[in-house]
Amino acid sequence: MVAPSCGLPILAATTSVFAYDNLFAFDSVPEVENRTLEEIHKAALAEGGVVTCWHGGDEPNQQGFLKQLFEERFPGMTLNITVDLSKYHDGRLDEQLANSNVHVDSVILQTLHDFPRWENQGALLNYAPLGFDAIDGAYKNAATAAYYGVYHLA
Repeated sequence: MVAPSCGLPILAATTSVFAYDNLFAFDSVPEVENRTLEEIHKAALAEGGVVTCWHGGDEPNQQGFLKQLFEERFPGMTLNITVDLSKYHDGRLDEQLANSNVHVDSVILQTLHDFPRWENQGALLNYAPLGFDAIDGAYKNAATAAYYGVYHLA
């Protein structure tokens, strides 16, 4: 898991509110980012420069372009990205949380129903990135900044 100082959100599943809130010690008040991407990049390099992301999809190499663009934009960083069906990633995350052994930094899933559940269980970092106020209210939880939706066409 990337430490909050790096500013990268973790999206994680859980089965027990109290167990995982204590595990991560997330504050219920949103962490509002005020650093630039360059400052976050520098902090991430100091923490080891590796981000682990699980992305929903059908093909293992489906997000190769994301890895390439990320690593070009943030020299010295490594993006370990695993693509699999969202319905499998969410179960794996639940299992990691149950075992207090989370090793994924971020998940990008199509199973939208998971995010409100995870928020209610205290397993999401309440993190508002720069520009969060510009995201339409229909695509975010403005009160907690626990999750926000993105729709893109490739």
